[in-house]
Amino acid sequence: MKHSPHTQSLPSAKRRRIKPKSLEELLFDVNQGQYDEFRTYLTLQKMFHLDLFNIQLIEALHLSRALIGTPISRLSLYQIDFGNDKIVEKLNLLLTNNRITMLILNDSHLDAIGIEKLSLTLKNSNVATLELFCNDIHTDNVEKLGFALKNTHVTTLTLFHNNIGPIEAEKLVYAIKNTSVTTLDFSDNLIGNNGVEKLGLALKDSLITTLDLSDNDIGPEGVEKLAKTLKNTQITTLKLNGNNIGSAGAEKLSLALKDTPVMILELGSCSIGIDGVEKLVNALKGTQVAKVELSHNHFDLDILVELGLHATSILH
Repeated sequence: MKHSPHTQSLPSAKRRRIKPKSLEELLFDVNQGQYDEFRTYLTLQKMFHLDLFNIQLIEALHLSRALIGTPISRLSLYQIDFGNDKIVEKLNLLLTNNRITMLILNDSHLDAIGIEKLSLTLKNSNVATLELFCNDIHTDNVEKLGFALKNTHVTTLTLFHNNIGPIEAEKLVYAIKNTSVTTLDFSDNLIGNNGVEKLGLALKDSLITTLDLSDNDIGPEGVEKLAKTLKNTQITTLKLNGNNIGSAGAEKLSLALKDTPVMILELGSCSIGIDGVEKLVNALKGTQVAKVELSHNHFDLDILVELGLHATSILH
């Protein structure tokens, strides 16, 4: 008995698999008003973070609608030109009436006009975390950025690698006092020993509870000055990873933290030897610090175990 050609093709058809669409292909479908596969993809992949490398290729109204009901809460954008009204309009559409609470802007041009437009965008959004990576914000505009956050939902501000020095940092801290910002990240900037004392004084009466000064070329002298200024602040978490503090600086810092509200201290990659760790722990006994991060320093972590500690240690 002969099989029909149709019957013979069934096994090979079963073996043949349809290649799933890439995210880029699904975004193209979204531009055409087709949302279902895109939503299913995001849900199955449990995607919370969406990177858009070229917003000009996006139909923002369609994407905004497509994001409804998905797990996406973080949006990363690259080289946004706030001088282009069409791009700003797209950004507004993407951030309105959805679950996006974190906005990450990479290599974007933020001049005075751009900051003003960003402020208006944030006021009409649910963004609580604003991360500005490598935007090289000019000295005159850092203060404007702080004022621009007034009447927004932003509680966390990250300014990683923006060439911010002592003057800019101090200006920004004063400018955000009338905002909702409680977490301030200055990591990988140029604040240095000369800037930390003024920065600490500027934090008086602010709402900031978490301060990140990792990788800011701060030495023993700088951390001691900073700690002494924190008595009149609400800082409970202090991050100083990647600064050349050394053993002597760690001890000075710990002693200076007495009578401050700091409870969590991060000193990873700070060139602290085992002698410094012992002095550090003893000095911290007179403070409120309950947790200290000590990973990637100049000692074997096994020695910490002998001291009853770990890379991240609960002190009391």
